[in-house]
Amino acid sequence: EINAIVLPLLARLAHTPDNSPLSHLLHANMPQGHTRQPEMILPSVRVTLLGGMQEPGHGAANLLVGLMQNPDQLAALRAQPEALMPRAIDEGLRWIAPIGTMMRTALRDTQVSGITVPQGTAVSCIFASANRDEARWQNADCLDIHRPAQAHMAFGLWRAFLCRKVVCKSPDRHCPACPSRCHSSAAVCRRPARFRRLGIPRTHPPAYQTLIPPAAFAIHPDAIPL
Repeated sequence: EINAIVLPLLARLAHTPDNSPLSHLLHANMPQGHTRQPEMILPSVRVTLLGGMQEPGHGAANLLVGLMQNPDQLAALRAQPEALMPRAIDEGLRWIAPIGTMMRTALRDTQVSGITVPQGTAVSCIFASANRDEARWQNADCLDIHRPAQAHMAFGLWRAFLCRKVVCKSPDRHCPACPSRCHSSAAVCRRPARFRRLGIPRTHPPAYQTLIPPAAFAIHPDAIPL
């Protein structure tokens, strides 16, 4: 379905470029009169679309689970959504990052914490572990929306830094291009307001699903008993 929609757009933009992201993917840094082939662009389009649909929803669900397990924090957030929502979203992403790891390849021989990593070695960067590093986070396994703000690894770093960071941190919470903020606001403040006693029984903890494709794994609730 994505190919059926995107391929005609790429064909048109190849001849009549504009300022859209698709057009830039086709033409940026290419010799005059040349464009990238569609098969080079389609994987990036798929990743962008799927990431925009899945990870914001998974992040919102993870945050909602944590808040329902901490009803005092849920009450505080619902009482002061404008003040606490940005911090709550960051804390939810730190507590359970929707993308738990990312694969990379060592470009040269190096060492990490005294361990030799030869050039060409596949390395798995475990964001989920870094976000609970006891040396950086106090009570790292606990969700705490009042925690002092600190940078986390849910979006990666440097060139691996994900564009969803920009989306999630947009100041306009009403913008349709802010899926993580909108999903989290709806999940935490609007939907639970219809159910005043919404919560998770202590005897039935939520079940999580971990998907492990070749290059990353996703973490999100598989079942939430209410």
